[in-house]
Amino acid sequence: MSCPCYDGPEWHVLNLRFENCVCEKINVYCDGAASKNGYDGAVAGWGVWFKHSAKRHRNASGPVSGKQTSQRAELMAVLEAIKRAPYPGQLIIHTDSQYAINCLTDWRDRWEKNNYITSKGKPAENRDLIDAVMEVRRERDTKVVLKHVSGHSGDPDNDAADELAKGATKGYYI
Repeated sequence: MSCPCYDGPEWHVLNLRFENCVCEKINVYCDGAASKNGYDGAVAGWGVWFKHSAKRHRNASGPVSGKQTSQRAELMAVLEAIKRAPYPGQLIIHTDSQYAINCLTDWRDRWEKNNYITSKGKPAENRDLIDAVMEVRRERDTKVVLKHVSGHSGDPDNDAADELAKGATKGYYI
């Protein structure tokens, strides 16, 4: 890797083109939530929180389309973070969802080779959102890095994204 922005293997890079990197780091935290997750009547929402106060006008939350699950909410949060981020620059998405990171990196690479069939022989779930994330990333032509953070650990930025997502499950959107 030739880009000075890349900080190591614990970061999951959605694209490895580092030519023309301007190295402006834009930190955004995203989270998804679902009340009654896995049950009838579930309601899911996502939240996106920009760390830098000058970018806070981009903070947002909203409902999840399709099946109402926390996993879809996590992927929607990543999608919305990419859509709302200013560019060019390096977008560092902090998420407590290892599921979202795996879907968009390791698993997606294998699923594409296997026509989106999982190792258990079943169709991969949430393909619509996975494809949407990758399409928006390509359209924006910006570098996106996913970084796992521990959920509910007292990180004020992650907690802010969590509050936005939980509020979205109750119909409070920004």
